[in-house]
Parts: sequence; C-alpha cells; structure tokens
Amino acid sequence: NRSTRVDLRVTNLLPAWHCFDMDYYLRKVTIPFIGSHLTVMPVLTGRGCVGKCSFCSPTIGSFRKRPIADVIDEIEEMTQRYEFDHIFFYNEMFYPAAKDVIAFCHAYIERGVKKTWMTQIRADANLDLETFFLMKKAGCVAVSSGIESGSDKILKQMNKRTKVEQIRSFFVNAKAAGIPSNGTFIIGSEGETEETLKETIDLVIDNEINTGSSLLYVYPGTQIYDRAVSNGMIKDERKHLEVILKASTGLFQPGGREGFLNVTELPTDQFFNVATREVRRYNTFVFNRYVVKNLKCETEEIQSHVLFSMTGECGECGNAVRHKYSAISGPSYNGILGFGINDRLICPECLN
Repeated sequence: NRSTRVDLRVTNLLPAWHCFDMDYYLRKVTIPFIGSHLTVMPVLTGRGCVGKCSFCSPTIGSFRKRPIADVIDEIEEMTQRYEFDHIFFYNEMFYPAAKDVIAFCHAYIERGVKKTWMTQIRADANLDLETFFLMKKAGCVAVSSGIESGSDKILKQMNKRTKVEQIRSFFVNAKAAGIPSNGTFIIGSEGETEETLKETIDLVIDNEINTGSSLLYVYPGTQIYDRAVSNGMIKDERKHLEVILKASTGLFQPGGREGFLNVTELPTDQFFNVATREVRRYNTFVFNRYVVKNLKCETEEIQSHVLFSMTGECGECGNAVRHKYSAISGPSYNGILGFGINDRLICPECLN
C-alpha cells in the first residue's frame, strides 16, 4: 500500500543531517568550472518534474514545489551548522518556469543569503538574459540543462517538450550573463538517423556548448522500455536488466556498447560508425577551439590503474590549468585513454 505523500506546501520537513555520515557529504570534490577541493551540500526546491520524457524514469509530469521561504530557511540553518562552499539544488529541475526562478532569486537576495549555488534547469523554463543576470546576482555560479538532441524531430519523438531554439537560447543567454553552463545529449534515441545525430553535433559546436554524451539505455519503467517489450525487441527482461546493470553508457568506455539496445533507424554497425564519427567531431572541435598551450601529460601506474596528470596553460587567458583522472589498465581494456576522451582542462580563471 502506497503511503500518503507529504504535502510540501504545508509541511516543512528538513533533512535529519545528524543521522548521516557528514564526513561523506562534506568531503572535498572537484566541480567543473568552479574549482577543486570544494564542499557542496544538496538542497531540494521540490520534487518531481513537469516532463514526461520517453527515456526517463516514470513521472506523472508534475512538480511539487516547496515554499521558497522554507528552502531558504533550510539553507540558512545548514550554513549555521556546517562549513561548506556551495549549495547544489539536487532535484531533477530547479523550477518549471522563469517566474519561479525570478521569485526565488529576489527572495534569496532580500534575505541576504551569501551561499553560492548551482542548479539544473529545463530549457523550456524559457529563461531570458535578464533572468540569468538576476541568477548570477543571487549567487548562481553554474547551470546545466539536458539537451538530449539537436533535432526537433527527435525531441518530439522523446516527448521532451522542448524545441532546439529553446535549447540554443538557454546556453547563449547563460554564456552572455557569464554563468558557466553544461549540457548533456543522448546518442541512439528512438528514430535516430545519421542526419538527426549530425544536427545534434552541429548544435553543440555552433553554440560552443560544453557537453557530454550518453548512449540511450532502455531502462525498465520507461515508455521506450514498454514499447521494446511489446514489439519483441526485449524478449528476456531479466537478461536485459542484468546486461545494462553491468554496462556503461559511455560510447568510448569499455562495456559501453554491450548494453545498448538499438532502437534507431540505422543498422547497429552503421549506427556505431556514425556515432563514433560525430562525437569525435565534437571532441576535435573542442580540442582545436580551446587550445592548451605547453600541454604535458604524465602517467603513473598504481596496481591495476593508470593515473594521468595533465598540465598546461589556458589558450584564452594564459592561466595555469591542470586535471587528473584514473583509468583501468590491462590487456582487456584496449586503449585506456578512452576513459579520458571527454575529460577537459577547465580554466579556473576565465572558465573556458
């Protein structure tokens, strides 16, 4: 029997942080565009999502918003109890519309909260440039948004509810306001063709969007999964689940292709040829557009891993940049550099 949902509009419940391992939550982490050795605490502005995307976890397409005053009260209490650097609004979407974001920012400024924050927002919240400037004034230091595709045809197939122009506007406005932004897109969606994937890469290149890609994985409970079962593409549900639990959604990572269920309009071999070419086209663009001068890479083997340390100078402002990542080594991992193919040296000064 499903329990009764708490009405967040009338009941203000705060996390019982004293019951948690705070050493875990207050550990030092590296955040792209922001810096390293930082502590970040999570806060929810609400629950749910207004979307009903076919690839995503089941949702009723609604967002249960907490009163803004309750959210700010929680942040102030956390600030008094713990030492940390940033707030991350951890729910699936910050707020559903620009008016909600504007109301939060004004309240945050009026209360005099000094804690900086980052969040993820749907592109169809339709934030204009003025709203991004207001967010920055209120302490926003980074935003992210799901791109998913640069094709209106695929976005419609996904039931994404966003248009390519809304996605473009989101990242253009964030950049103009000086807020670092990040996006993600999906490779191999239902109905994907060579042309639609090319449209996605063209979008992120033309607008210089910092982004990462993920293969579409058909997860139980999603609309795509239900269709795949009904049309016979998934014959053994348990076997399908066992495969995807062991696999990776990274195109260039070991295990990335094993769990992929091809629901595109391309034969599997052709799809991977096209996907590899297009994603490399984006990575090559980034490599050539944002040059790292005097780039050096050192490696150190530690048991079954190789530690890569990259250093150099930002080609935009000359500031020192550095990045470290670890990769599994061994004969079964052909090309360990594949683990770092999407890794970037992000300048802490000019944020390029």
